[in-house]
Amino acid sequence: MKGEITEILADVTLYPTEKSGKLCLTGRTYACQCWIFENYYGLEILLNGATILPGQTARAILRFETRETMNSFASVKQCLLVDDRVIGECVPVPSPDYFQPPRD
Repeated sequence: MKGEITEILADVTLYPTEKSGKLCLTGRTYACQCWIFENYYGLEILLNGATILPGQTARAILRFETRETMNSFASVKQCLLVDDRVIGECVPVPSPDYFQPPRD
C-alpha cells in the first residue's frame, strides 16, 4: 500500500568477526535479511552514514518490505540478521529517537 509506514527503531548489534559477523556496516543503508518466526524477511538498516564495527551496538531505523513484517518484528524480543550467514541481531525499541552513534 502506497504511503504505508514500514520503518521501526531498533538496537542493531554486529557480531564479532570470530562469531561470523561482518567486518563493518557502513554507508547510508545496508540491505540484509532478518530471521523472524522461522522465516527470512528482507530489510534495510538505515545507517545515515555511520559505521557499526564488530561487537558494537547502534540504534538505527529498520525499513521492512511490508507492514506485516514490521509488525512481526515489533512483536519479538530480538531477531537475527542474516547476510549469507548470521552477522548480528536486532531488538525493537519503542522510542521517538532515530539514530544514536555506535557504542561498545
